[in-house]
Amino acid sequence: MGIGQLYEMLWSRVGGRPWTSISRAAARTHPLTWTVGGYLAGLVMGRLLQWPQALWVLLGLFSGIILGHLFWDTRGAYIPGKGRGTRNKGHGRKGAG
Repeated sequence: MGIGQLYEMLWSRVGGRPWTSISRAAARTHPLTWTVGGYLAGLVMGRLLQWPQALWVLLGLFSGIILGHLFWDTRGAYIPGKGRGTRNKGHGRKGAG
């Protein structure tokens, strides 16, 4: 069992769709919450950790972002309207396409 299959097994049981899709939808619906949360997490991390520890945490977050993009939903199976020949209404510039 590869890491991709393990991840699919986990998200299919917890949430029903990839966690990247869930977090992307949440970030689009509540952007201020995510911005303030990230700011507060950075403040807490800066206060509690010394520089070597903080760099390890940042390295872990960065590698998580990279690994998340390796398994990103490129076919658009979990984005309504993407990959099915229909347009995703409500997203993009007004009058585009």
